[in-house]
Amino acid sequence: MRKWIYGSIRANAASRFTHDELRIATLMSIGIDPLQGVKRMNIQVNGKSKGVQPGLTLHQLLLDLQIDPSQPGIAVALNREVVPRKQWEETEIQPESEVEIIRAVRGG
Repeated sequence: MRKWIYGSIRANAASRFTHDELRIATLMSIGIDPLQGVKRMNIQVNGKSKGVQPGLTLHQLLLDLQIDPSQPGIAVALNREVVPRKQWEETEIQPESEVEIIRAVRGG
């Protein structure tokens, strides 16, 4: 009886969505953005999961996050290794990478 109730609840929940909505959710779950048709990769940015396009550089990521890469006091670590500012434009982020962005703040 329990399996039947669970199955009917699941079927009722699924029937609330249109075919297109289910298709979009399926595509997104495997990393494809249905609006752009581009495969996305998952990375961690300051401990939070973020989907980005493959081939993204650290410089482009900062711009996407609305952080000015030329601003002083910013440090970036990729997979726990600090990346020198001069290498941000050429350093591509790989799938499942961990990026930490640190901003120095004045005060005491």
